[in-house]
Amino acid sequence: MEEFSVRSSSVRQASQYLDSFQGFLSDRSSEIDTIRRQLRGKISQHEAIGSRLRTIADTVDSLQDTMRMMGHCLERVDYYYQRAEDRITGQSNPFSEIMDLLSTGSEEKKVFSFFGMDGSITNSQKFMNGEQHHDDIPGGKSGGGSGSVFTGNQSVKYGDFEGNSTEKTFSGEYNYYAYAQGNKDNFGAAIGGNTEGSVYNVNAEGSFLDGLFKNQTEISFMTGAAAGRAGIHLFKNRDPRYSGIYAKGEAGGSVLHGSNRTQIGTEKNYRYYEVEGDLLTAGAQAGAGFGYLGTDSDGSEVYGLEFGAGAEAYLAKGTVHSGFSVFGIEVDIGVTGKVGGAGVDVGGGVTNQGIDLNAGLGLGFGGDLELSVDWTKASWPSWLPRP
Repeated sequence: MEEFSVRSSSVRQASQYLDSFQGFLSDRSSEIDTIRRQLRGKISQHEAIGSRLRTIADTVDSLQDTMRMMGHCLERVDYYYQRAEDRITGQSNPFSEIMDLLSTGSEEKKVFSFFGMDGSITNSQKFMNGEQHHDDIPGGKSGGGSGSVFTGNQSVKYGDFEGNSTEKTFSGEYNYYAYAQGNKDNFGAAIGGNTEGSVYNVNAEGSFLDGLFKNQTEISFMTGAAAGRAGIHLFKNRDPRYSGIYAKGEAGGSVLHGSNRTQIGTEKNYRYYEVEGDLLTAGAQAGAGFGYLGTDSDGSEVYGLEFGAGAEAYLAKGTVHSGFSVFGIEVDIGVTGKVGGAGVDVGGGVTNQGIDLNAGLGLGFGGDLELSVDWTKASWPSWLPRP
């Protein structure tokens, strides 16, 4: 049997040489452009000389791009040579290559120019991806994880427009925490967690003029979510104001869910409209608490009063939200209509973060009213005198 040998190292060396020569050409292009600018104010015929130097610099830039492409091609040649050698020598097989693709995914970026403006499109795919973490916290544990069978991401940037879409198949995520403390500084215990998943989910969002105009659309098929938390605290950080007791649980899901949100304005001052709908949906929730209510998803302390109870199941429901933000104070009003089912729902709360009230009732047909005021992001403008 004849010996098979591929000098892939020579190919890689040639690729590295081209990369080095590309950098050399880039430096020369910059020097020529610098000379052209210096000559501009010293020579009477600078326009003709400058034009020729610009042409030379553009030619060098073109050669630089060509070298970059050749270097990339050589890298791919080396890759396929290495694959061929591995196959012939028995060090690789199609199954391992497929598993390598599934574990690493792929990414591709394209650059384009249209109407004199540059843009880019990036596509990436990941298969069988997931991650999880488990952490030690004072007196207990916390953790979480997420994963999907397939995740695809596409992003576009063109002028003042930026867009991004993500689709996931058989995806889910979870979070949990549990701790108990009994010392002179902290005395209390809490447990909580949430999980959600969907068979298929796609989320697309875009922004224009540095985010002054935003739009977001989401569609999910076969979704479900559940969350619960409970705790009791006598004091925290030696502060008796952090005493309280709370317990809350909720769960829900739908066969098909869709939503669209449009927002106009800045981060602190804006107006928005949102519509969402569900088919074959059901949910239930119950809970109450007063005093210290634990922390929210951002880790901020929450205390106040909250209550709620209800259950519902409908063939279809739709919600229209409208709201605004002034100096970071967010106000939201929602109206929901339901058909083909029954349910009752009432709840709300008044905390250091805001006010949240909702009530709904239905038999055959139903409706909900919601009001929310959130001042966690409020900030007094520097140009306005304080009262």
